[in-house]
Amino acid sequence: MTSRRLLPILAVLAAAVAGPARAELLYVIQNDNIYSYDVSLGSASAIAASRQNVLVGSPYVQASYGMAFDSTGSFYVSSMGSAGSGSWVAKFDAYGNYVSQITELMNGPLAVAVDSADNLYVLDVGPHPAVVKYTSAGAVYGSIANLPIPSSLAVSGAGDIYVGFYVDKGDRIKMYGSDMMPTGTISSDTNWVNGLAIGPSGNLYSVDSFGYIDVFTASGGYLQQLGNGNPNDLTTPVFDSAGNLYLFTGSDSISIAKFSASGAYQFSWSVGTYATAMTYGPVLVPEPSAYAMAIGGIVIVAWRSLRQRGRRDRSA
Repeated sequence: MTSRRLLPILAVLAAAVAGPARAELLYVIQNDNIYSYDVSLGSASAIAASRQNVLVGSPYVQASYGMAFDSTGSFYVSSMGSAGSGSWVAKFDAYGNYVSQITELMNGPLAVAVDSADNLYVLDVGPHPAVVKYTSAGAVYGSIANLPIPSSLAVSGAGDIYVGFYVDKGDRIKMYGSDMMPTGTISSDTNWVNGLAIGPSGNLYSVDSFGYIDVFTASGGYLQQLGNGNPNDLTTPVFDSAGNLYLFTGSDSISIAKFSASGAYQFSWSVGTYATAMTYGPVLVPEPSAYAMAIGGIVIVAWRSLRQRGRRDRSA
């Protein structure tokens, strides 16, 4: 076989290994199912059309309000469960397969977060609200107890913890170190904190019930306010790799709005009704069998191509 004949085959193989241009996926929990949207696409209509099923009809996703990825591409989903079924946080691998669930100290898991060491943090709003930290193996590391009406959770890569509260006055955000000891509070115009998130630069973003986003330094220093004052803006802001920001908007008919890193509105698209949470994460890895099928297809195409060329060479 000449090197010239190898070139097309190698090109096909290289393209298969490299795959298509990398997607930027936003994962949305909706009606106890999880869907993804490719936010690397350039328009609202294209993003809406990119919707894919991730977990639909899974018994481990019930009354779910939180989702977070770890460094391996595995992800956690918090579930309040149905009547009489208890509560849990379920872990899925990078293929979307169920792995295990954590039930210890679970009474009403609302939000979940993961730090750079793959420790898991759960904001539990049950009868005794707390933030519980679990190791990557699922063992309880410690907890922050006696939290009055907590609403939201954010954790930095280093394990610094921020908890938001549904209060009109006083300390609306409390800060804790990686040892889970208090490090400070934030009292500001942020009112009834609906969601917290760590931005790409390490700043803290807080969404209030009036639709504004207050931005603070990691130590709690006030920086600026973003948003349009729409009181229907809901829950936690999410960032993509370029620092663009995404928020739920609306009440009955839910949409996702995209803002630039500076807070300028870009566009929005509808996701239907009753969306409860979203997160940005890696593209789920295809099952190994999918790679085997792809390679098999490449081999067949290459073999047929060589046969056809050999026949042409003999007849020439």
